[in-house]
Amino acid sequence: MTRFRLRLALLAFAVLVVAQTQPPTTTGGETLQNSPTGAATGQKHPLKSIPYTPSLDLNSMDRTAEPCVDFYQYVCGGWMRNNPIPPDQASWSVYAKLADENQQFLWSILEDASGSGRARNASEQKIGDFFQACMDEPTIEKLGATPLDAGMGEIAALKSKSGLGKYLGEEHLALRGGTLFGFGSDQDFADASQVIAFARAGGLGLPDRDYYTKTDPKSQRIRDQYAGHVAKMFELMGDPAGAADERPATGVKVARPFYMSRTEITNAQFAAFDAVHDSAVISMTSKDQGNRGHEINGPEQPVVRVTWQEAREFCRWLSSRSGRRADLPTESQWEWAARAGTSTATYYGDVTANFGRFANLADSSLGQMARNDSPHWHPRIETVNDGAMVTSNVGRYQPNAWGLCDMIGNAAEWTRSTYGPHPGQAGDGHEDPARAGQKVVRGGSWYDRPQRATASFRVHYQPWQAVYNVGFRVIVEVNEELAKQ
Repeated sequence: MTRFRLRLALLAFAVLVVAQTQPPTTTGGETLQNSPTGAATGQKHPLKSIPYTPSLDLNSMDRTAEPCVDFYQYVCGGWMRNNPIPPDQASWSVYAKLADENQQFLWSILEDASGSGRARNASEQKIGDFFQACMDEPTIEKLGATPLDAGMGEIAALKSKSGLGKYLGEEHLALRGGTLFGFGSDQDFADASQVIAFARAGGLGLPDRDYYTKTDPKSQRIRDQYAGHVAKMFELMGDPAGAADERPATGVKVARPFYMSRTEITNAQFAAFDAVHDSAVISMTSKDQGNRGHEINGPEQPVVRVTWQEAREFCRWLSSRSGRRADLPTESQWEWAARAGTSTATYYGDVTANFGRFANLADSSLGQMARNDSPHWHPRIETVNDGAMVTSNVGRYQPNAWGLCDMIGNAAEWTRSTYGPHPGQAGDGHEDPARAGQKVVRGGSWYDRPQRATASFRVHYQPWQAVYNVGFRVIVEVNEELAKQ
């Protein structure tokens, strides 16, 4: 038997020994401890003793497997079947389970040390009081992220790379954890007779590098879920949701009512103003030269590749034809209409919601942009299919509560506001179209994932730019005469 096979056999033997007479588990892998009556419960609690006696457990074997083909499955398959990975763990093993049970055993020791009904020595009192402080959830919830304020303030005050180095050195000298990297001593791998200094990487949030670089649907889904998890953790720490230029959340008064077009302006509607405009096509990778790309110039598709200046010219033309003052919405008007009385990221839910019936965003069909052997590099949500690869006909998706369609996705939309720090101040001119500067675009498009298409997400372009995925819709503000009608 080779050395590798010997190691494998020893590992398999360890599984058999440690697994003997283990308590039952739930389908989620949580240990079911026996209650005083002998019934199994699904709630972890302190252990007074290790709940099994180490010995050989033949039930941990999978005798349906062929040992000469897959010896590990033959020896350990039963244990793996009976002990699925718990939902809060990245991996699971006999030793991980043993460590988890050891934590429950230590829990019992700490609870005994924290009890006030018996005499405690000085060490027991320190341990018990510290444990009670950690378990005082009402006080912890009340404090929130306040205990972290001092440390976060030090980080916020950093202005240079040298300052960062000084800060990291102080953190390590104070033994406050391995910030960014770990540093310590250990036996030399090449010479076990000496101890040397070790610097270790701080680690990644996901298990390894491949989770960040692989482009298959499962890896992309995991990255999206992980980004949502990290954002949620910051929210729970008190950091407001959204990008920096969306914060803080601010109450805004919409001065007077307005009508808004139910859909984005279509190619056919814009053609009545500019008959030669061409929204053109969306190019594809590895395309043949006989195909311009994916057509987005259909009469009922939203007009795109219009500049902010052209959109406002359309509004002036429409005003002269209708006798009503048409214009682009301000940022405030646009977001108020997009939310339609909701407070979530989009009118149909948060960024993890299935948008297939509600919005044309970067879904699985975007993968069709890469033809033949071209790499599938377009960021997209593989688990959703909204039925459109590029812009779709307007009004195809379910409207919000106020009857407005495509406020999220399809084509992003110009507003008449000038981009600047959020929130703008009354009288600063950010809603004056005559003010110079880049103009704000809202709503996201068929090319954007939900995080970039929320009711508050902002992008900005020069007013002379004609952008491949940006169109517009119009509003008519209600004056006294129109209100009477």
